[in-house]
Amino acid sequence: GVVDGLEIQRAYTPISSASAEGHFDVLIKCYQNGLMSQYVESWRTGDTAFWRGPFGGFLYEPNKETSSGQLPCSYREKTYFGRLGQELVRELVGSCRRQPFALVCGSLEFTKDMAKCLLCAGLAEDSYFLF
Repeated sequence: GVVDGLEIQRAYTPISSASAEGHFDVLIKCYQNGLMSQYVESWRTGDTAFWRGPFGGFLYEPNKETSSGQLPCSYREKTYFGRLGQELVRELVGSCRRQPFALVCGSLEFTKDMAKCLLCAGLAEDSYFLF
């Protein structure tokens, strides 16, 4: 979409049931100051939205897995379910053999929270990138 003359786009994950035909559902969280949120909130019945994808080299099988049981053993102990917070970030950073470089992608609020968590976990500002 276009907001204030700026073309914007975001990636969303389908949440449709496996039996859905002829449509797909996505969950879009709107943020007070989010550019995409402004665009989405401007939609009216009958408007057209442009979508593209899917992208990635994987087979999408909805609701197939609900645990880490099917992951390779080397990933199972490093897989976490739930909310990412200060304690988990501290544990993850602390368990690294070398100084990690973190890439953080999300809403403005999320990236601010993660920057604080990473700093509190001992990472320097040049050891993470927010986008």
